[in-house]
Amino acid sequence: MIYIVPKPTDTPEDNSTGMVIRALRERDYPYALLDLDAIDPFSPDISGETIWVCGIRQDGVQFEVISALGLTNRMVNDPPHAIAVCASKAQTTARLLRQVSRHQRPYSPVHSPRQNDSFVVIKRQSTNPLYGYDGNGIFPFTETSELPEGPYYLQEFVENDRDYRVFVIGGVAVGAIVRVSDTFAHNIHQGGERELH
Repeated sequence: MIYIVPKPTDTPEDNSTGMVIRALRERDYPYALLDLDAIDPFSPDISGETIWVCGIRQDGVQFEVISALGLTNRMVNDPPHAIAVCASKAQTTARLLRQVSRHQRPYSPVHSPRQNDSFVVIKRQSTNPLYGYDGNGIFPFTETSELPEGPYYLQEFVENDRDYRVFVIGGVAVGAIVRVSDTFAHNIHQGGERELH
């Protein structure tokens, strides 16, 4: 049995949970959906199982439930650590900078905007950590007067018509998706079109 934690932001056009379920059905493998809000993470009822986390809400409660379940179950996606790193713009940037520190950096993280430059801002909600998903809360600006109250995560805006998401397992790139759009945000949930490679 594989327990699946559904991704809360799945849509009919971009359904990670559905892809996992289809693959299990094709292999006639038993599965059940796991509602993190409805279970007791300290109960022995779910122990020694495989739990596939397609995604979770970006809140402390679900991270803690997954962490507790991870003590007695095999977790796919190594949550909550992997999800926390992927969801946190600050954590992702820190790790990317460490990996490319000996090479020319393909982007320029910035901490404060300069006049007449273009930036992309990811606004942090005051009650949540610096998480982002599906391109929500991202917008371009050129003047600091355009910014509502912060704090923010800022990146230099580089004109482009696509971005690349590469999937790496054990240090090896095993797949990639190209997201193309005619706007500055290429996320599928923001209208981007995907091309699998």
